[in-house]
Amino acid sequence: MDVTDDELTAKYQNTALYATLTYGPKYVLEPSRALATPSITDIASKWPGLPSDQVDAVERDFTTESTTLEGLALEHDYKRVKELVAQDAESS
Repeated sequence: MDVTDDELTAKYQNTALYATLTYGPKYVLEPSRALATPSITDIASKWPGLPSDQVDAVERDFTTESTTLEGLALEHDYKRVKELVAQDAESS
């Protein structure tokens, strides 16, 4: 699909990531940092009393989400949107 630079910029500017980074980058984890998943011990300590089968299910969900996120390869797009937010802030 052929997309011009202006069209791509407009698409980036219409994302939740762009809006969130404009509001404050402290509210966004870089994709590589978002891949981290808590251990079963951490999950169990966060939700004491949660049955072990549910702790295991939560751990599987975290792993599945992390794997899905990693497969999206968002690092380049994240960096580009972050640069765009900075550029737009400078020109405002």
